Amino acid sequence: MSHVGREGGREGGREGGREGVVDYGYREMAVRRERLLAAASPAVRARILGQTPALYGDWAAHRISVDLRTGQRVIERNVGSAQLEKLQREMRALKRQCEHVRAELGALREEYRRALEGGPPRGILDVAECFVSQLAGLGYCIDDHPVTLADLQSERRSLEFAFPRIVAMWLCLSLAKGASLPKVGRFFERDRTSVSYAKRQIGRVLAEMPVLRTAARETCAELGIEPPRALQNEA
Repeated sequence: MSHVGREGGREGGREGGREGVVDYGYREMAVRRERLLAAASPAVRARILGQTPALYGDWAAHRISVDLRTGQRVIERNVGSAQLEKLQREMRALKRQCEHVRAELGALREEYRRALEGGPPRGILDVAECFVSQLAGLGYCIDDHPVTLADLQSERRSLEFAFPRIVAMWLCLSLAKGASLPKVGRFFERDRTSVSYAKRQIGRVLAEMPVLRTAARETCAELGIEPPRALQNEA
């Protein structure tokens, strides 16, 4: 009886121990772990399991398409890794096409801008030299000498020099890119009030000096620019 009692006591102690301790809370921890694994994202699940999270996988692959007719968006989830690689290749191809389109658009914009501006860039010097060249071609001389750009920039104030200078300043102000009263004045070694005066007197000067009107028109034609309104009106 003592042997049986001892055996029975051992078995009873084991059973009683299992029912009372319940492996020190490990079962609850295991249940909680399974619950967390079921609710966690694949990346978090991999961290819980001690695995390296995959950058791409079937769980992360989604494809979004838009029906251009209706504007509705369709999302396809759980796309396979092979389809994901295909989508990535298509995206890279689309990016390259976008870069080509941007480059072509930039070239078209530059071409359009040049067309609106009337051809290649032209500055104050270009307009003034072209006007002086047209004067020489028409035989405009002062004291039997053709007018030069230095003459127009000089301090001489006689009408023979003042009239072509007025027309030259007005043309530069009207035709040159980025021209302003101070810039034109500095080029002709004058102040902005002189250029403003030339702008006010251009109608009278062109009426009194037909050769200067002709030279101004030829300057516009040489530069490929539509003549200003003052040259479009007949004297």
